[in-house]
Amino acid sequence: MTSPDAITVTAQIRVKPGTAILLKRALTEVATLTRQEPGCLGYDLHQSVNEPNLFLLHERWSSRADLDAHLEMPYIQDLNAQSHAVLAEPVIVKIWRTL
Repeated sequence: MTSPDAITVTAQIRVKPGTAILLKRALTEVATLTRQEPGCLGYDLHQSVNEPNLFLLHERWSSRADLDAHLEMPYIQDLNAQSHAVLAEPVIVKIWRTL
């Protein structure tokens, strides 16, 4: 059973043509580190079949506090700083609670 404090995060990321491989590499490295963090229940990466420059992150966290701690990790700060060069549009982030 899911804890009432658990949250899900989705992030839709569209990159500039020719930069998908760079983001894919960076996200794969970050995913390995993130999955080891306390409170991480799942961290899945997806790439659109029809639009190869479109990615989706699907994250599950035990609590908002765990997500907030994740966002302060140095490798997340680095990813955010470096990703601006490849983004085609702002990242669309949504935070969800299981019903």
